[in-house]
This record gives sequence, C-alpha cells and structure tokens, in this order.
Amino acid sequence: MKHLLSLNPLQPVYAPAWPLASVSPVRAAGHGFAGGLVDIGRRRGQAGGQAGEAFHFDNEGPSHRHFLKPYALLNRLVTHGEWLAFINDGGYQNPRWWLSAGWDWVRANGS
Repeated sequence: MKHLLSLNPLQPVYAPAWPLASVSPVRAAGHGFAGGLVDIGRRRGQAGGQAGEAFHFDNEGPSHRHFLKPYALLNRLVTHGEWLAFINDGGYQNPRWWLSAGWDWVRANGS
C-alpha cells in the first residue's frame, strides 16, 4: 500500500494521524540457525516444488551449493524507532554494516 501511494501523483494522505505512539511491538527475540551446506537458486524445470517451467528472475539460478555460517534472525521486523536509533547512532557511517564494495562506493562518492 505504501509503495502504491508513493507513486500517486496526487499525493493523498494515507493516514493524517498515524498512530505510531500506540503501536506496541512484539518483544524482540533472536532465533539461531546452525548454517551449513545448502542448495540455493532455482533448478532448471523447478516450479513451486513440481517439475515444469515457471517464471523466475535470471539471478535466481542456476542452483548451486553454498556454505552458510551460523546466523540468527529476529522474530519480527525492525520498528520505526529502532531504525531511527540506528541512523542517529551513525549506523550508515559505520563500515561494519556495509559490504566492502558498498562502503568503497560510499567513500568514493562522499556520501
């Protein structure tokens, strides 16, 4: 919905009194995963788990094996307040949160 409204030339107000203060986020909890050797990408002829052709983006194949290091995911999306705290804490100026190519681009373009 937000994407659709962002393209509207009339720029209607979606919600003039957005109730962010009344939103109670779910308590954050991390879920750990062991990682390991996994198959990623679309195999030729794979369509929703069944044989056959179906639409897929060109960067989704070919299928290949990849080693994932152990990782964790949060049980919910990041809140507006958490994102703002990340920005205010200088998160975008910290190379720790960038891949090297992205950080090189940021530095080369003075951003």
